[in-house]
Amino acid sequence: MLVKIQGSPFNLCLIQVYAPTCNSSNEDIEEFYIEVQKARDQCKEHDVIVMMGDMNSKVGRGREELTVGPFGLGERNERGDRFVEWCQENKQIIANTWFRHHPRRLWTWSSPGDRYRNQIDYITINNRFRNCIKQVRTFPGADCNSDHVPVVMNIKVILKKKEKRKAKPQRNLKLLKQVEVKTRYAVEVKNRFEVLSVQCEDESAESEWHQLQDAIEKTTENLIPKQERRANRPWMTDHIL
Repeated sequence: MLVKIQGSPFNLCLIQVYAPTCNSSNEDIEEFYIEVQKARDQCKEHDVIVMMGDMNSKVGRGREELTVGPFGLGERNERGDRFVEWCQENKQIIANTWFRHHPRRLWTWSSPGDRYRNQIDYITINNRFRNCIKQVRTFPGADCNSDHVPVVMNIKVILKKKEKRKAKPQRNLKLLKQVEVKTRYAVEVKNRFEVLSVQCEDESAESEWHQLQDAIEKTTENLIPKQERRANRPWMTDHIL
């Protein structure tokens, strides 16, 4: 199950899963990971992606690159290999294994009669946000009427301040209705352009365009009072020529 929580500048994607048990066939396992991958592919790479649930696999103790931490529980089994492989392919880290706790804070499932205790429930997060994880542990004393115990992850995402975009220049078209302003402006731009053309030896089209642009900007600053200008470039060549 995939739940997307809209945020800014990125979303939070939660993928809740329940993997087939150890009695299931390899075909069932592969079908499960195909479905999980479909859910994962619906998330954008820059989103916070958390995949969690009963994986019915044992990752075991021992660090493996950035995927598995050094504080797992027990020995890895074949299903654990497949789970780790999926996490590596999708750049997900197994958060349970990165925090040192007493074994009673690591196991997530107990067998009937409490003869065995294993770690088979996991929370993963994409590697990009690994530093946002503050704590992950289990709560074996919780009364949830299940042979599994809750796995809780504390996460804090620090967002950078979003810079405000500069407002796009707006053309003050009302000034074009004033014949006097329009005439004075056209004459001033023409005079400035002719002066710049004489001073510049480069006669390329790009150079002439920059000369015209410079003439328009300086004329606007000098001819039209600031309180009447709505932007630094309220005039364009097609308005005056």
